Amino acid sequence: MNKTTHSKIRTGFLLVILISATVSGILFATFWNLMPHVWNLARQHPPFSWRSEEFFEKIREEALHYDLPESADDTEAVEALEPLFESCDDYTSIGFYGKEDGLYRAGCEADILLKLQYGPLFTKLFDLATRRQNNLYPVSFRNAEAEMYLLDYHTVYFIYPYIIASTILCVAIFLLIVLHYINSRIRDILTISREITRMASGDLMHPIPPAGKDEIGVLAEELDRLRAALAGHIRQEEEIRKSNQDLITSISHDLRTPLTILNGYLEVLNLDARRDGPKPSADSGNTIEGQTKDQHERRTDYLQRCLRKTADIRELTDRMFEYALVYEVEESPDFSALPVCSVCECLLDHLEFIRLAGFSTNEPGFPENGFLYGDEAMLKRVLNNLFSNILKYGDKRTPVVLNVTVSDGRLAIRLSNSTKKERSGIASNQIGLKSVKKIAELHNGSFLCKNESGSFQAELMLPLSGPD
Repeated sequence: MNKTTHSKIRTGFLLVILISATVSGILFATFWNLMPHVWNLARQHPPFSWRSEEFFEKIREEALHYDLPESADDTEAVEALEPLFESCDDYTSIGFYGKEDGLYRAGCEADILLKLQYGPLFTKLFDLATRRQNNLYPVSFRNAEAEMYLLDYHTVYFIYPYIIASTILCVAIFLLIVLHYINSRIRDILTISREITRMASGDLMHPIPPAGKDEIGVLAEELDRLRAALAGHIRQEEEIRKSNQDLITSISHDLRTPLTILNGYLEVLNLDARRDGPKPSADSGNTIEGQTKDQHERRTDYLQRCLRKTADIRELTDRMFEYALVYEVEESPDFSALPVCSVCECLLDHLEFIRLAGFSTNEPGFPENGFLYGDEAMLKRVLNNLFSNILKYGDKRTPVVLNVTVSDGRLAIRLSNSTKKERSGIASNQIGLKSVKKIAELHNGSFLCKNESGSFQAELMLPLSGPD
């Protein structure tokens, strides 16, 4: 941002102050000019009301008992009128003038004039007091006729409250405009604060509302861009993670089948090679039908090496596949109605495979009716993990026992065998068993296993459903 952009709030605040001050000044000037009109309305109601006619009548009646001084220099005659001047209050001034010559003879000034300082306010008060018409009244004394000039300053009762109220109102309007601007900026700041809190809680889909064109608005706009960028990065990372999971899953699944078949073929070849053994011919003790003993041993060694390498590759793919399943955040099964017999056929295939690997098994009975509502690929993963666990850690000296039953609307698959005394370190992670448990829970089933005292027992329960 440049220097001009940084000063937008400062410039806006100064502009608001100038506008509010101008509005308040114009309003106060309007109130000041309307003061005489407001006073004319207010003076007819208490406490501002004062009836000049009643005061005049009182002075006229009392003046009949006094003599009008010949001039203003007649001190004794002027002092004799002091009782007549006592009828005037602090806000009233009167003066007597000869009717024939119009010269000033005597009078009194309002005490309020001594308390007011000369200036614009006094001038305004004087104008209000003297703007009245017919303020000359005829008065008869015992010795002469005169005219009384009456000035009342009762507007002071009204003028100060009026000015104070006008000032308070103008200041209130000034503050109202300024505070409204400040409140709008604070409201935008609080909105941004709430949006930041929402972003911190993980909600990146709610856009941040605009907040003007000043620094606060720029901040809101940048935060909204940050929110959109974070949401895009998280979505991109999620897509990459899902792509990696899908890649691992597909590669693992694609490698398992050919490796399983290759491993089975190699096991069969290895068993045949051991069972046949080298047979010496009649011509030489070291040949067997065109094959020497060294060639036979070399072929057997190569088969053993191939078996070890396929076992290593299978173990790596199993671990990759199982990690992809266990630590995947979201798993979306593709449910469909599966007959129980298809699961039983898969179990038979695994039994035949471990028999080829040198294990002995029982002859379990399989239910023929019933349907499972589940993901066929996931169920195959479960059986692969269970029988792969037997291949890696099972003891071939004891038989593998498989029982498949249906009870209480559930398919129960129970598998047990003995484990080797020496176990691989991978078994401690139990990744394969964790994947089995996760898949079982996705199918609303359960999985329990025990591995104690050299004995492994697993129980997989899956709910049955109707054929539809």
